[in-house]
Amino acid sequence: CGQNEWVHANCALWSSEVYEEIDGSLQNVQSALNRGRLIRCAHCKQKGASVGCCYKGCHETYHFNCAKTAKLVFMHDKTVYCSSHEITSKSHVITIDKDFEIRRSVYVELEQKRRKYCEIEKVNFMVGSLYV
Repeated sequence: CGQNEWVHANCALWSSEVYEEIDGSLQNVQSALNRGRLIRCAHCKQKGASVGCCYKGCHETYHFNCAKTAKLVFMHDKTVYCSSHEITSKSHVITIDKDFEIRRSVYVELEQKRRKYCEIEKVNFMVGSLYV
């Protein structure tokens, strides 16, 4: 998902490692694409699956549309469960297609925000004419 490439919004949003920042930027999309290229969908058996069951130890992974077809349970907190691991609480389950509509601006963050660390002794800064 680099320059001049595109991705379905829901495919990205529901991928296991993707998360959305407050500004609408989707993080880790390239990582999801790279992983998905290696994983076969549990439903259609084609590669490109990136929506995984969130039950600990479950390795079932699907394409977004295959997950819907296979009747996986989608939760409002962005967790997904396969039919073998359905959760008991249904209060936060997405049940209608309208709930999958994206009514806000989202975009793929192409460059990961990286924190740079350095030794405190090597940090210099200026406040007015004072150099510390």
